Amino acid sequence: MVRIKSRYLLAEILHPPLPSSTPSSHATSLLQIHRPAPATLTPALLARHIKDSVHALFGDFGAGLVASNFQVKYFSPATATFIVKAARGHYRLVWAAITALDAVPGVRGVVCCVVRVSGTMRGVMREAVRRAGVLGGRVRGENTEGEAERWLGLVGEGGEGGEEEESEGGSG
Repeated sequence: MVRIKSRYLLAEILHPPLPSSTPSSHATSLLQIHRPAPATLTPALLARHIKDSVHALFGDFGAGLVASNFQVKYFSPATATFIVKAARGHYRLVWAAITALDAVPGVRGVVCCVVRVSGTMRGVMREAVRRAGVLGGRVRGENTEGEAERWLGLVGEGGEGGEEEESEGGSG
């Protein structure tokens, strides 16, 4: 039996500020860029938009390649982040399609960017938690050094990740 290998892409939806708006502080500008996703956006609708984007960029051939192992595994409307599962051989097509999205239902002029690619769901979830902690610290104006480790400790995954980082850091 052959195992189908996948890649998981962590992406976020950013809302660039309008040229006419002037934020009063750094925290306000961060909150404008990292707004929550609209209530009308669901994982199924997001998947449909990404598949349509793949079809628009790569035609029927690209859509057929991606369709076999494509799935939106996680979507957080509060942080406007999502995780997409794609076949290992074709994840770059999905990456390009996510980057090409310029609108989601209810909002035009958004920027979607992939911030992490991993072979496991655990790797991208760890990064999502780390990014949420760092963003929260920036908005509160705190020093974000150690913020990620505190959040990972709350999730319960800090032990293994720390050992891996220490062994990688000590070898070179």
